[in-house]
Amino acid sequence: MQNGGDRTSGSEEGFAGLLQAARQRAGISQNQLARQVGIDPSYLNRIERGERAAPAREVVEALADALALAPAEGDDLLIAAGHITRALARLGPLDPTIRLVAEYLSDPSVPLADRAALRQCLALIVPRFRYAQGARGRPKE
Repeated sequence: MQNGGDRTSGSEEGFAGLLQAARQRAGISQNQLARQVGIDPSYLNRIERGERAAPAREVVEALADALALAPAEGDDLLIAAGHITRALARLGPLDPTIRLVAEYLSDPSVPLADRAALRQCLALIVPRFRYAQGARGRPKE
């Protein structure tokens, strides 16, 4: 789901394919997954066949949790279903820092090289703050 660093929203067909692939990797049947999530197995079947629109955010999150998807995979599933990532949902789309970065990265007057440089800076800086806050182990030096 990466396109030059930009995540793009997936189609319903993309959601169906991602969901089916994740379920098959997990080695569980549609029936098992549907029961874990609390939805009708025939509804899940129609979703995977692309006959139904991607479900509500709560159902997509429940599917991701039931499939024990890694955070990035769960976010890919959410995006393919037309929802924002869990982190953006927690922050809210009106977070001033998120808005500032989004406005800069989506500004057509900003050269692509400058956008890439900002992404590169963020990729270097953010992990350092995580380590400093103890969110993850200290980086090996």
